[in-house]
Amino acid sequence: MRHDGNSIKAVSSIVAQGALAGAALVQALALLLAGSLTQYGTFAALQLVQGLMLGVVSALLLSPLLIQLASQNAALLSAYARLQLALSVIFALVQALLCVWLIRDGPALLAGGAIFFHSVRWYARGLAQLHGQLLHAVASDACSAVVLLTGVAVLWWFDAVQLSTLLAVNLAAALLGCVATGSYFWRTLWPVQAKPDWLRLRQGWRGQGRPALSGTLASEAAANAHSYFAALLFGPLAFAPLAAAALLFRPVVVVQQSLQQTERPAMRQALLAQNDGLFQQLQRRFFVFALAALGANVLLAAWLMGLQPEWLWSDSSSIGQWQLAGVLMAVLCFFRVFRSGFTAQLQARDAFAFLARTAWQAAVWVIPLSVLVMMVFGVVWSLMVVVLAECWLLVRLQQHCALLQRQVAHG
Repeated sequence: MRHDGNSIKAVSSIVAQGALAGAALVQALALLLAGSLTQYGTFAALQLVQGLMLGVVSALLLSPLLIQLASQNAALLSAYARLQLALSVIFALVQALLCVWLIRDGPALLAGGAIFFHSVRWYARGLAQLHGQLLHAVASDACSAVVLLTGVAVLWWFDAVQLSTLLAVNLAAALLGCVATGSYFWRTLWPVQAKPDWLRLRQGWRGQGRPALSGTLASEAAANAHSYFAALLFGPLAFAPLAAAALLFRPVVVVQQSLQQTERPAMRQALLAQNDGLFQQLQRRFFVFALAALGANVLLAAWLMGLQPEWLWSDSSSIGQWQLAGVLMAVLCFFRVFRSGFTAQLQARDAFAFLARTAWQAAVWVIPLSVLVMMVFGVVWSLMVVVLAECWLLVRLQQHCALLQRQVAHG
């Protein structure tokens, strides 16, 4: 019965994260339909950088806490909360500057405020998950999803969908999502419970934080370097086809991230308990849920892009590029389903250093090759380089998982 309860909680988390991803999809689609492609490209670039920033929070803060899971030390959590607030301020400044770079008179304050509370929310919900309080995370995701959907519906009704109004809705959704985490939000925003234990935080940084952060940055470089170059060098309009294709597959990406956050602590506990049967069950459940989400996402994307593509894409001269990007994104997400599963397993085994090293090995050749392909063949074809990188990473991670499993089997 206990495993059934855990499965229900895991499914609830995935459903809530899926609802949040769906809400994000709706707001981006609304801007794509009602706004200009330049505004949409800017919004997509801001969302891309936001994803990187939340990944930094997971790597730098939540990954060390995963290994220090048994600790309820208030001094340690106080140190992590202070670091989280400092990171949130830095993220807000970076996001505001990026907004101004992409659109000179862009709503920089709204962009900065939104990422500040998104970062705080991500840490608070992650901390709740690590402490086994999964319902706090579910409530946060559900609350943010409801606010996003309601806000977009109101903006659409009053014909007020534009970059600035959507960022305002994002800010409200992030703030109320923070409040929904309960005490975890207040402990993050006002970390005055105890004198911070900087020594143990540095131990976490050396043990898991540094390799996890290195792996996050390397993975981002290998997976999204082409997107950053497209947005920053060629502008938001050139980036729009890539962003619109990625948007359609955002739900499955969020489900994968949710699965990693939900199953990774459970895998870690199974390993500590030397329960290999439960560990294998969690692995299978990860792949079943992720593949089911991918199948549903592919059907949705095919329907939107294939039947009436002009409904979403107003520029008839580049509609073929958008559809090509969609096909390549579907292939890319297929390989990422398996790669993310093996990544969760290796993180549960505290193999952060191997993950970082492997990701950097991929980034070394992906970055220059992506830029070369982009300049010679066009922005969209740079996705082929990312597909090759995902295949290479999948093989390397699967081999290492098999090696570790054999070592465990032989004592």
